[in-house]
Amino acid sequence: MAIKVLLVDDNALFRDGIVQILRADGRFEVIGQASQGGEAVAAARQLQPDLILMDLRMPGMGGLEAIRAIRARDRAVPIGVLTVFESHAYVESALSAGCASSLSPAVTWALFQVAPPSFEVARTTWL
Repeated sequence: MAIKVLLVDDNALFRDGIVQILRADGRFEVIGQASQGGEAVAAARQLQPDLILMDLRMPGMGGLEAIRAIRARDRAVPIGVLTVFESHAYVESALSAGCASSLSPAVTWALFQVAPPSFEVARTTWL
């Protein structure tokens, strides 16, 4: 059975790239996408994904607020942060809000250079 993923990022091109990488891996099924935090909160409630991959900086409700709102209703679903920002403080805030892990800027960009044969890299914590 595939791991059901909710993908949240305001950049449609970035989302499309991640979808292709996850699809190529074969273990993941993207069951929903959102472009801002409010949509992510609603989609998480409705779709009940096995994993949420979330950007932090988005218009409207950002990733940190969305993580907190999702955590208020569901403490179990893993939330991974995809980020291209270098700030440790920003990532630490996401971890404090309830995300399970964060991919470093280097790893996030590397996902677009070569689709890895395995998505085990997603378990890497930046800090």
